[in-house]
Amino acid sequence: MSPSNREEKVYVGIDVAFARKKRLPVSVCRIVDGRLSPMSLRNEPDKPPAGRGNQAALESSERIRYAEQVVEWLQNMTQKHSLHVEQIAIDAPSDFCAPHLTRRMSEQALDRAGISCFATPTRSQFDEKISTSKEHLRTGGKLSRLPNANQLWMLVGFAIFDVLKFEGFCCIETYPQAIVRELKCSERHKSAADGLKGQIGRVASVLGFSSNELTGRLEQMGFGSRHDRVDALLSAWVASLPSSHQKVFGDAPDDAIVVPDMELIEADAIKNSET
Repeated sequence: MSPSNREEKVYVGIDVAFARKKRLPVSVCRIVDGRLSPMSLRNEPDKPPAGRGNQAALESSERIRYAEQVVEWLQNMTQKHSLHVEQIAIDAPSDFCAPHLTRRMSEQALDRAGISCFATPTRSQFDEKISTSKEHLRTGGKLSRLPNANQLWMLVGFAIFDVLKFEGFCCIETYPQAIVRELKCSERHKSAADGLKGQIGRVASVLGFSSNELTGRLEQMGFGSRHDRVDALLSAWVASLPSSHQKVFGDAPDDAIVVPDMELIEADAIKNSET
């Protein structure tokens, strides 16, 4: 999709979530005065869709309907503000693992770099997991003890990728844990208060904000926990980078995780400051 002359370019980051009643953590960013600036979406009358939970994630129709609602929300929001989405970076696997692999090529590349991540199942493995989960519920098993619950969100991610691409959006896969490794602020996990504070401080420095200013912008940016919003913002930042400032784990374009190449970004920043 080509932008019109009146449309402003924006970059989108999505942290895939499907928990019941949890609105999708998403960041839509402009470039303002040379720096990435997240829009304040929280007070917009039109909200991103809310998840429906793991039981709904077992159904293809539910996943597709949710993905279509994500696209509808994005299209409505960008049309309202005369925006053109240049690229979307999504924190989720883009597709099933190939049947001949034990892990996707991108995940193997992360392994070699010492960055841990969940393995993405193959399509047949996921079919079996869905069947097992449905049988658990059919025989009276509790939803809170649903098998494979920690992987079902991947199926939602596949649907979001598929529908966005079908609608003509340029989408890449990213992984915030690998991003913070590049930023050298991954010593403490984001689930710990000091770990999240350190990540926000480092991200603020890279984007040209003070920690307090970025914290305030995160509060107004959108939905989800604060670390969800950080992940969405990090993803939008990756989407905004030129390919020369991106590092790819795996085989582009279909099995690739994209993160910032901080060595090149910082080297170019030094060159620009000297000219």
